[in-house]
Amino acid sequence: MVRILERYEQHSYTERELNETNHQSEESWTLGHAKLKDRIDLLQKNQRNLMGEDIDSLNLKELHNLEQQLETALRRLRLKKSSKRSETYQGGEIEKTQRQSQPSTVIPYWMLQ
Repeated sequence: MVRILERYEQHSYTERELNETNHQSEESWTLGHAKLKDRIDLLQKNQRNLMGEDIDSLNLKELHNLEQQLETALRRLRLKKSSKRSETYQGGEIEKTQRQSQPSTVIPYWMLQ
């Protein structure tokens, strides 16, 4: 009988621990969900601002920061564009040089018929 009571107490103690752990786990998931939702909302607001939407509510400092972000992005874009152009130009020059160095084969017109 004593053994049965010990097993009952052990089982009920383990069950209480599991319930407490589940409750703590649910709280952490709820907190994590709220933080992620806030983060998504902030990112969506920033994206709208970068697209020029919803900027009426921004103060002067926020508008200045947004302008700096856009100027930096534009500078990076132009740098990448000029880099791609120079790569393309250099690649074209290399192909042109290779074509010029190869002997050209002229096929007479009568052989094409």
